[in-house]
Amino acid sequence: MHRRLLLIAGILWTLVACTGPMDAPVMTVPAHETTSVPVAAGFSLTSTAFAPDGMIPEVYTCRAEATGISPPLAWTEPPPGTQSFALLVEDPDAGSTPFVHWVLFNLSPDLRALPENVPAGESLADGNRQGQNSRRAARYDGPCPPRGIHRYIFTLYALDIRLDPSQVQDKSTLLSASKGHILAQATLIGRFGE
Repeated sequence: MHRRLLLIAGILWTLVACTGPMDAPVMTVPAHETTSVPVAAGFSLTSTAFAPDGMIPEVYTCRAEATGISPPLAWTEPPPGTQSFALLVEDPDAGSTPFVHWVLFNLSPDLRALPENVPAGESLADGNRQGQNSRRAARYDGPCPPRGIHRYIFTLYALDIRLDPSQVQDKSTLLSASKGHILAQATLIGRFGE
């Protein structure tokens, strides 16, 4: 009996060793929605308010004011051909659907920074626009997780067009209108919660 088990184990080992790697499909699930856009060399998004993967200060959250004030953001030189920028801020840890905190678009290609405390409203200076967040408001809504530490993903898109404001109301319509026009994207992640 012991010999038979050794013989079977040897045959199985030989079969496994002689076959190449399995080409079984592997399913991966991203932590949040992503686009298949290359990151341009050197195109990055930063904030003087918090480090990448760092904690977002309370002044930029619902704990400071009803909605918080937007943090200062800065980015490096975009790829050639950039005609505008769009910015999304979302919390992928909010539940089955990410909570959208901010939608900005038609930012001038000459901009390299946003100041702290961008005002609410659909129309901003120089043709810059804000779409509706998950609360259906055209403004920045700061982090306000019910419990636990959540991630807040700031994604800046370099676009080869200016978007038609009548076609963009929120995250979904922004991404739809941007499809095929994203030259590059840069991401900054901050955290907040207890």
